[in-house]
Amino acid sequence: MSLTATDEDVLIDEARFRGDNGDIDLFQWLRQLDAALDKQSKLEIRQRFDGVERLLVKIAICSDGLPFPSRPIRHALSRCFVKLYNRTESRTLYDTLQTLLKSTAEATTKSVDRDLRVCTLYCMGELMLGFGSQVMSVTADLVAIALKLFKTTALPILLRYHAALSISKSISSAAKAIPENTVKDLLKTFRQGVGDKAPAIQRISADILAGVHKHLNQLTTQEVDSVVQLCVRHVDSADHATRRHFAEVMGTLLATSLTASVTSKDLSVKSERKASGAEDRDDIPTETTKPPAPTISLQSVLSHLAAVFNKPSATHRTRVGIVQSYATLLNVLGSVYVEANYSAIAKHFLIDIIGHSRNRVSQHEILRVRKFVSAILRDLVGVRMLSEQGQIAAIQDLIANYLRKWPALMPGQSSPSHLTLVAALKEVSELLQQLGNAPQFLQSALVGPIVRLLEHPDHSVRVAAAYCLQQFCWVVPRRLQQTVEELATQLTKEVGALLVPGSDRDAQPKALGQATGLAALFALFPYRHLYVSYDVCSSILDMAIQLLKRAGEHDLTLAAIEAEISWTLISALVTLGRHFVQPHLSQLLTLWRNTLSRTSTKEAEDLPSRFSTELAFLLHVRHCALGALLQFLTHNSGLLTTLDVSRRIGASLSSALSFANSLISDGYDEEPEPKTPLPHIKATTSELEVMFKRRMFQCFVSFGTSRISEGSQNILLDSVVKVFSGPDIFRGSSVQAAIAASAGSFTTVWECNDGYAYGLSTRDWVMEVEDQGSYTNQAEQKIGRSQDAVEWAIIRQLEQPVLGSCEYEPLCLLTNFSVDQRSWPEPPPPATGMVNAAIDVFTVFLAHQSTNTCDRTWNVLLNNVRSNRLDRNPGRKAAVTMNTIGVLLDVLRWADRESRDGFVSLALYPSLMDFLKGGLSHSDQKLRQASSDAYGLMAGRLDTVSLTSQVKTLVDQVLSNRDPSSRAGCAMALGSLYTSVGGLAAGPLLKTIVNVLMSLGNDPHALVHYYALESLSNVIDAASLSYEPHIRSTLGMLAKLYMSDSHEPEGRRSPISAGLSDLPAYAVICEIADSMVAVLGPELRDSTRLRTLLLALVQELSAETDEAVVVEAMRCLQHCLMFARDFMDVPTIVLRLRRYLSSPRTPLKSSAVNGLYLLVQKDVLLVSKYGGDQLAQALFAMLDADASVDGVRAILSSWLSQTVATNPSAWISLCQKIMSQANNSQQALKPEAFTNAPQDDESESLQVSGEASSEKAPNPRAIGRWRTQLFALQCLHDVCKTLSAAGLREQVDLRFAKMHGFDASNLLASKVPELIRMAFTASTAYVTEIRLAGLVVLRDVVEIFADAPDPHVEGSLLLEQYQAPIAAALTPAFSADSTPELLASAVEVCASFIGSGVVEDGSKMGRILKLLTTALEQCAGATNLTLGEGGQLGPNASVMLRISVISAWAKLAISSGQRTYLEGIIRPHRRLLSSLWVESMVDYARLKAHSEVTADSEELAGTIISSSILEKDVTLQYYADAWWYILAALSLLMQQNDQDLAAPLNRATRKEAGHTNGVRHHSDADPCLLYPVFLGLAYQILLEDAPASDSTKRLSEQRAVALQFLSELLRSEFSGKQPMQPVTFGELSAMLYRFALGGPPGILEGVLRVANALANRSTTSLDVAWDLSDHAIHCMRIVLCIVHRLSSSRELSNQDGNLVDTGSLYGLAVDTLRRITEHCDLEVREDVRVIALSTFIDLLRDESPANSSVASALPALKTLILWPSTRAEADILNQTRRSNQAVHGLLSACVVNIEAMSGRQGPEVTKKLQNNLLAAAITLSIAPARTTFSYPLVEQYSSLLTQRLVDTDTHISHAAIQCANILMSAAQSGTAVSRVCCRLMLPGLALCALDLGCNNLEERQRLLNAVLSVIEPDQITRILCIILPVYVLYLHCDTTVKIHEFGVTQILNLASTHPRAFKDATALLRPSTRARMEAALRQAVAPAIATVSHQAKRQIALRQF
Repeated sequence: MSLTATDEDVLIDEARFRGDNGDIDLFQWLRQLDAALDKQSKLEIRQRFDGVERLLVKIAICSDGLPFPSRPIRHALSRCFVKLYNRTESRTLYDTLQTLLKSTAEATTKSVDRDLRVCTLYCMGELMLGFGSQVMSVTADLVAIALKLFKTTALPILLRYHAALSISKSISSAAKAIPENTVKDLLKTFRQGVGDKAPAIQRISADILAGVHKHLNQLTTQEVDSVVQLCVRHVDSADHATRRHFAEVMGTLLATSLTASVTSKDLSVKSERKASGAEDRDDIPTETTKPPAPTISLQSVLSHLAAVFNKPSATHRTRVGIVQSYATLLNVLGSVYVEANYSAIAKHFLIDIIGHSRNRVSQHEILRVRKFVSAILRDLVGVRMLSEQGQIAAIQDLIANYLRKWPALMPGQSSPSHLTLVAALKEVSELLQQLGNAPQFLQSALVGPIVRLLEHPDHSVRVAAAYCLQQFCWVVPRRLQQTVEELATQLTKEVGALLVPGSDRDAQPKALGQATGLAALFALFPYRHLYVSYDVCSSILDMAIQLLKRAGEHDLTLAAIEAEISWTLISALVTLGRHFVQPHLSQLLTLWRNTLSRTSTKEAEDLPSRFSTELAFLLHVRHCALGALLQFLTHNSGLLTTLDVSRRIGASLSSALSFANSLISDGYDEEPEPKTPLPHIKATTSELEVMFKRRMFQCFVSFGTSRISEGSQNILLDSVVKVFSGPDIFRGSSVQAAIAASAGSFTTVWECNDGYAYGLSTRDWVMEVEDQGSYTNQAEQKIGRSQDAVEWAIIRQLEQPVLGSCEYEPLCLLTNFSVDQRSWPEPPPPATGMVNAAIDVFTVFLAHQSTNTCDRTWNVLLNNVRSNRLDRNPGRKAAVTMNTIGVLLDVLRWADRESRDGFVSLALYPSLMDFLKGGLSHSDQKLRQASSDAYGLMAGRLDTVSLTSQVKTLVDQVLSNRDPSSRAGCAMALGSLYTSVGGLAAGPLLKTIVNVLMSLGNDPHALVHYYALESLSNVIDAASLSYEPHIRSTLGMLAKLYMSDSHEPEGRRSPISAGLSDLPAYAVICEIADSMVAVLGPELRDSTRLRTLLLALVQELSAETDEAVVVEAMRCLQHCLMFARDFMDVPTIVLRLRRYLSSPRTPLKSSAVNGLYLLVQKDVLLVSKYGGDQLAQALFAMLDADASVDGVRAILSSWLSQTVATNPSAWISLCQKIMSQANNSQQALKPEAFTNAPQDDESESLQVSGEASSEKAPNPRAIGRWRTQLFALQCLHDVCKTLSAAGLREQVDLRFAKMHGFDASNLLASKVPELIRMAFTASTAYVTEIRLAGLVVLRDVVEIFADAPDPHVEGSLLLEQYQAPIAAALTPAFSADSTPELLASAVEVCASFIGSGVVEDGSKMGRILKLLTTALEQCAGATNLTLGEGGQLGPNASVMLRISVISAWAKLAISSGQRTYLEGIIRPHRRLLSSLWVESMVDYARLKAHSEVTADSEELAGTIISSSILEKDVTLQYYADAWWYILAALSLLMQQNDQDLAAPLNRATRKEAGHTNGVRHHSDADPCLLYPVFLGLAYQILLEDAPASDSTKRLSEQRAVALQFLSELLRSEFSGKQPMQPVTFGELSAMLYRFALGGPPGILEGVLRVANALANRSTTSLDVAWDLSDHAIHCMRIVLCIVHRLSSSRELSNQDGNLVDTGSLYGLAVDTLRRITEHCDLEVREDVRVIALSTFIDLLRDESPANSSVASALPALKTLILWPSTRAEADILNQTRRSNQAVHGLLSACVVNIEAMSGRQGPEVTKKLQNNLLAAAITLSIAPARTTFSYPLVEQYSSLLTQRLVDTDTHISHAAIQCANILMSAAQSGTAVSRVCCRLMLPGLALCALDLGCNNLEERQRLLNAVLSVIEPDQITRILCIILPVYVLYLHCDTTVKIHEFGVTQILNLASTHPRAFKDATALLRPSTRARMEAALRQAVAPAIATVSHQAKRQIALRQF
């Protein structure tokens, strides 16, 4: 049998496995065998079965000198075993297992590190897993041998682990074959194994216990509890992987017990039913059943875990493990079960966990438990498990059971604790954010409890309620204004109650809470301006200021409350922007100055001795004032440009700094104060001081250094350095810290539980934000990249010593606002916030200091770190060290951008480097990482010698210090050093660094080799192509490490402390391989051996069980696909990625998304082939289930854009499937969902009704969430947009498609009903975004299919039959629950449909026209609008909607030029439209001018804009997309001289216009009243630059509209007849000249029209001659500039790439020049004429593609030649000579251009010849009679023209014939030069007529005959002597030839036309010629004569009879 490729793969050659690289060769051969076993047929495998099996057994037992079966070898070997027996037969499987058992048993006495029994045990385990049920007789022996090996603790950990693993796999497949005694022994042994020191032994022991329970059901409920307790006991000491494993085992066991009890309960119910049914039949024997297991409720299972979690002795690690068990338990129970039992689950966490006394011992413990609960309830249950129905039900449950129960109104009732309320409010907020909106019934139920909770006495509840209320109003903006007004009213009432003596103390928290809620809602105003009115803002500000002013009249407690309320409101109001703040800025600056006034020296001395309450008041008031100042600096930076404002704010901050420095306590007390000085704050004086300093530092950061004196900056730097690095700055007892240090109880600063962590900053300096090819937008740590999101949120709590919450910083409700996605804000506690702010101040200010100041500051920092006082407080020392290194790292990253002199001098570099070296050896991983990063950045600033010295120092430290932490730190430093320095500067050091890192990579300690390999990966990335020489050695090292037992994670003897990482060495190996792929690039295809080994290693690593390894391996394989796709099994990879999409693990999902994105970009057809519709549906399902995985939208969008043109119906069907599962979660819960459904004829045309919907309600689990539906609608929009841009007619025209054989079912036009139905479904959704997207799809349908014909009805359009469904889809937008955005979009769709031309009869447009007309009538009023069934809109919404309506009508008016039927629709409303358009443009002009005076003026006050200054900026953006449509409509009315426009332009009211018909009684010389306004508006628009979001094309179109409007405005009817002011004219002419020089070609036509209008305005009289004025000169200069640009530009094209019609522009320019010079002197006119002619000659000479449009300029040639004049004929004759020269030059240029084209070909040559031939012919034909031409020139042109008559290019010959016709026509009119041309062309015409093979012979003959009509009568005979011989040559012997008949006909015509001349000419012909002609004529005439003679004879004969 011949060898094929697969035959070579399975070819057995044992000799090659015994060489030097035998293990690698064996590994690769096993990989090839693995692939071959999949590809070959069973017959081929059977033929080699014996040999292959024999060799595999040898490899397993390592006989005959074969290599040791390392990890990759045994994995590949076991797969080959399984596939071999699967594909053939398992007859010899028993013998193989016996052989492996024998080998294992015989080697039991061996105890070496590399034990062969590992391989045999692993292979037996895999075989038992696959075939255990077939070889159950082997199970007992295998389990006995493996159990014996496991019990021998002296054996290697790896061997014991694989022994246990083989037992676990045997239990999974053949558990029943294990004897009962052995099972008991297993339970006993592995209970002990759970407590083993080795993590792998602990994990596998727990797995076996769970497996015994699962497969043998040997554990009772009590035994399950004991196993759970056993796992809990060892969770604290376990590493992360083991703890996660224990949690999974505990959760699975509990879930199994719960589901088993539920199942047994169901079975018992069924048996009871059977028994009851059998009572009547005694003959049926009853079946004895096993008694049911005891029932276990969900509450009891949760309580079991809660008992451990709430145990006082439970450690933090134990509690993390319990939370992970919760997550596993709920995951196993499933989403359906969790949703059904959400109430019980929420109650457990909110009451039993959060409300437990154990979890409220400290604020940090409270926040930590809240984070745990949030991870379960929010990240797991809320995001992943609850459907939208479940989310709404969850909100209802939280409202009913928690929010409504406060306060307790009835006796005996108890209200929830404040902690429970905070957690419930947080969950409600997040659920609202998920829903995107709230149903009406939920809105009513939610607002009341939240507003009531604002009055809660606890501060945290008030802040949480404010956030929840803010979130509610964000998703339901219609309730925003109403809620604000209610809160403002209540706040006014409560503030008044505060002043009443003896008032209820509850009034204080009520007022504070309402102020906080009101402030949170004010923060929404800039984002929801359509739904609010700003009138309430001014009144609230006035109230706040008045409250501040009278605070000094009350006692300190009340004054503090008043100040807090006032400054809270001011903080929110300053976020509204500069338009609101600027009028009140002076007041605010005064308030800040008075509140933050500088303390005198005496006051500063007395300050510490003041009473605690007074000092607390001063601190609190200053803290509140600084909060408002911080918000001002954040949101109003534009106001700081004023010198006075900056100076005054700087002075206030300096005063605050002086006050802070006068406090000597530093905010830290050894002992806490016994009580709080201000009761409503619950903070001590020291805590208030900390809050004040934090806010002060934050203000300094926002303000910057511009207006702070240098002395103040130095004082500020000293203050902040003391805060984050002072040895004595410590909140707590230093005595207790010293005791802890001496006792050695301190471990690490990251495990502190006090929420302060010795002053550690929460800044994460080591966070990696690099995007390594992934399409996720989350900046997460690398170690978190391989973790599930929920799991990562839980385990991160292990290293978060400081937790934040929004109650620490209520101002976060104003600043932590993201439009895209919001989350619960978590600012740090005040003490930590002060440290963070101090570090920010240090980073910002140090960059602007001198070098001496920087050196002094760094010396202070280093002295603080080295202080002896820190030795007594190791926690503070660790925090100071971390802060200092972090600050240095931060400064190093930003120093080059902001430094003035450098952040430090060179003399201080050694001290800093030595300090960082100490951090490299620290046991704290985060500190090592930050030190290594800073070390690398510092090294990047050194010279080459110093850099080499630093590398040598690190190498020496590696060699001398064997401490793993030190070696790992040095490895990290080497990698950071090379990465920071770069490959060019550190090139000589590359080899040394690589060798050291590779050596450390072989270190058996996991900490060392992990970070060494990670650093090597970074070095490869930085070195790039420079690393290529080291590729082979690195690849060999990776293979060696993968085959090394020391790097196997299961072989670790004890847990390793490495932060949150499990130190997955194999994952880093994949990263190195990925980096090598990037270095090799395309060269990966060339090196076969290197590529084969690399792919084999990565593919083998991708089969590991560790998710981190799989993720990195798949990332590497994705990059390999880019370069070596032909050598990879792509279909398998696609199927694998598709399988990962359905994985419950987030890392695998993200990996699949990244891989699919690359594949879609690379080869979308391959993805479509192997993925198909199922893959697309899986992506949509993934998007619906877990929105946290980004990139899914990118995949689907890219896939759609590439394939939609070929298969649009598939995508539409997919989107329809998503939308068909329409979100009925609200409809299922609100009764009005179906009663409010439309029940009219139009909705019935869509086959949509409430009854149908209710009958076919979808399965709740099949419902797509609203964001998925929104994306599906966006995909539909992309489908329509892509196909529309492609211009494929068959997609729109079904009739055309059928004619050309297209499959109609696969076309877009066939899906119109589905598209409209989906738009209707979207229009009835509860989420505004979906409704808007539905209207977008509806608009796409109308625009795309407007002109599409109906395939079934001739003469009808496709959309005519869909008018009713479209109206039905539009109707819900005008319902009571609509929004302004919906109304505006619906109006636009209505206008699109009306203007589309589908229905041209207005009476048949039905509801659509009625909706648009009603909207227009509403706009006529001056009050706020009320459209549809909704209530009255706010002022901003009314403005926006008015603009939308009138711009929609403006579009119709613009379209009326092409669609005349629109005139009838617009005509009844023309007067109203004119008024509204003019008013809107006046308002727009006022807004753009920023004129408050004009805005309040009664003379020019419009009805559209609100009078509020704050609303200006809001309103202006509404005009951005509408003004040019309105301006174009006005231009059209002006052009039509519409009488209805006169009244609005003269500011007459509509009532006056009705009586006066718009006529204004004023002088005709005066302009209309609004002329200056519109002139200024047009000028300002033309001078504006395009916004960043607008394209250049859009700007050009807008300018063209403005220029068109300006040209009409400058007409005398509107601008008057008075001369324009010089200043105005100068500005306009300068702008036009700038446009003429370099403006876009699209606006040049408008420039010419405006220039013409300006010139007309300069004309004083039509009868009086005038010289060129200055105005005319400027206008002429503009036009001539454009003319020159047209003639000199090689190519003029618009932004869309289309060429500009140069000829039309030239014609317009010439016409403009004519008008300008029409009344000038003749000399000036001739000068301009000559210039224009010269530019025309340049156009004729041009050969660019733009030359194709020169033909359109030929009409302008007539204007140039026949330049009209009003002058006398005598003056004209004086210019004859100059005119002759110009015209003669034009003709000469044409002749030269024609001659130059001789011998050339091409489209440009053809066009140029055509243009020049025609131009010369026109010149000769229309030249005045007085024009003289040179005879040789005319003769030359005639010769060239006759030559081109016979040109082979048909285009040229046709042009030549056209020119000849022009000349002939001109000659007939009597032009002498034309007759000369005809005479000169006669020989040529005769020759042309002799060309019998041409296609246009008749045209040539006609030209030849035309010569007879242009000559004198006495010359006809001579001409016939020339023509007749030509026709004689047409004659042939065969009279039937067509040419013969043609010749005879022509001769006879000549004979009949000119008989006498014909006779004379015939006599002059040659005899032979004459004889031939006579013969042909006789022959042609003879039949006719014979016929006539015959008829005559017959008549005579008859008469004789």
